[in-house]
Amino acid sequence: MRNHRERTIAIVLLCALLLTLPLAWGKLWSVQVPLFGELAGFDFSVFALLGFAVVAAGIPELVRLMRQDRGIQIFVVFAGIGVLLAALQQVKFGWNSTLFLSSLFYFSVPVAGILLAREIRRILPLFLLILFAGSLGISLREWTSGLPAVGLSGNWNWNWTLLAVSAPSLVFFFPVRFRLAGGILSAFGVAAGQFLISPGYASRGTLISCIGATAILFATSRLHLANNHRKKILTGLAVAAAIAGLAFYYGVRDGFLPSRAPQENRLMLWQGAAALGEAHWGLGVEPGRFEGEIAPYLPVSYFDSDFATDRHPHPHNEFLYLWCGFGLFGIVWWVMTAAAGLRGAIRRRRNDELILLAAWCWLVLLIHGQIDVVLSTPLAGGLFALLTGTLAAAGVPRIRPVAGYRGVRIAAFAGFGGAAVILLGLNLCSGWNCREGKLALLNGNPEPARRFLERSVAILPTVENLYTLGTVNLFDFHDPSAALTNFKRITSDFRLPSYSHSAGRIARSLAATGKLKESLPYFEQEQRNFPRSAVNLRLWETVLRALGETKQADRHLFEWRKLLGRKGINEFIFPYLMRDQRLDDSPIELKHFLENDRR
Repeated sequence: MRNHRERTIAIVLLCALLLTLPLAWGKLWSVQVPLFGELAGFDFSVFALLGFAVVAAGIPELVRLMRQDRGIQIFVVFAGIGVLLAALQQVKFGWNSTLFLSSLFYFSVPVAGILLAREIRRILPLFLLILFAGSLGISLREWTSGLPAVGLSGNWNWNWTLLAVSAPSLVFFFPVRFRLAGGILSAFGVAAGQFLISPGYASRGTLISCIGATAILFATSRLHLANNHRKKILTGLAVAAAIAGLAFYYGVRDGFLPSRAPQENRLMLWQGAAALGEAHWGLGVEPGRFEGEIAPYLPVSYFDSDFATDRHPHPHNEFLYLWCGFGLFGIVWWVMTAAAGLRGAIRRRRNDELILLAAWCWLVLLIHGQIDVVLSTPLAGGLFALLTGTLAAAGVPRIRPVAGYRGVRIAAFAGFGGAAVILLGLNLCSGWNCREGKLALLNGNPEPARRFLERSVAILPTVENLYTLGTVNLFDFHDPSAALTNFKRITSDFRLPSYSHSAGRIARSLAATGKLKESLPYFEQEQRNFPRSAVNLRLWETVLRALGETKQADRHLFEWRKLLGRKGINEFIFPYLMRDQRLDDSPIELKHFLENDRR
């Protein structure tokens, strides 16, 4: 009976991973599903509640596992510390249930993976086969239509990685003696073949991750056999990795590496994230608040790189993300996560194909997560968290089910599971209305757009629907008072100092309502966030001049003209930047615009 319950729960969790962006499946029938990423299904907050349902219902078994295995005991204790830290962050920054649950995801889901490890291992090949078939089917439709293949993930980089981790599921149709070779060939067929199939949209991160995962799996198989010297070898490797990591960290933090590759803006993002982490080394800033905190810490050189943008939800490195999100404990938790997964890979018994497949997926995602945003997506991040728990339980003898506790288990599933279902419904309803509002905007219909966005905010406010509604109120309906209410909720409800250009738009809204003096701190904040913003500098100068601050306005006007020269444009081109602020944010977008304008 317990096996049946565990299997059902594992199936539910793995199916939920496939429904993180439910509209993506519609691309099997219609190639283009506009803004499919706006409709979030199972996100981190829903997964956190599902994880707690599993953990709360399985406490008796978890206690036995902790008594039986020292590694699991340490892992679960540190997960508990992480939950307490997330609660302390709510006290420090102010309560927001969405951000709180998103933080808890990092601790509840891996522990749930420990409890469901046996069933997840068994179901994993079928899950990966469905993932591969769905991703490949959608990708083929997109390729044949001349589009970059983003599959179920929403990004072509992540799509290639999901194809690479799921392709080895095909080998379970092969005879046993051919499976290892078949798995290697299928994975590297994807990782290398992408450069032939879609050279303009090939992922170097996928190839690097596959090579790294293969090397580590080979090393763990050797370590499994080296019982007498395993501790010495692991200690030496850990020390070497720590030294290399510190050298790289300080090379990035001090600007040495970013200055050597001025167009590799990942390095500059890492430099800013390192500065943010050090500034908040105690409790961190909370993972969900990273985007609102990072902008002032980015080096100015980042904004001169081709791919500078207005949003920075993740530093393209999971280690730095946890460092900024949870402070020093984030580093500890990243090490704990890596150690738990590697321990499982080393403990793998010879010819244990299910653990080998789990370790392969986990390692590819771990490595790619250090150079991209892939682990911040619910599909890849949720799979990684479950596999962390699955590998942590590898080699641990199976425990017998604990009799009784029926009422506790029912209450856990009813409470946490019911809350997850309610939150899922709110996500879907709010996301659907936000998507409809954005589609109406694309079609040039601001009136229905505002109605849909207001409905979305009423159902479940998010930073994105508040920001979009404020933008519509400000620019389409010229209602700065309503816009100001929306933009300020980003700070009051979500405790974010800024989101994209929210500080600048608060400044514009205040100025438009006649509160010129009150707008000045927001113009200043916007310029700190975007030091190459000609649009904000010009508006700031105009407000200063209206207030009679002539000397300061003249200085800003001088800086503005210098900035236009730096961008390679003149005052006649500037109005285009006012109409489309992407041209102000991104040098590559401005470059393409100027090239098209000359034609």
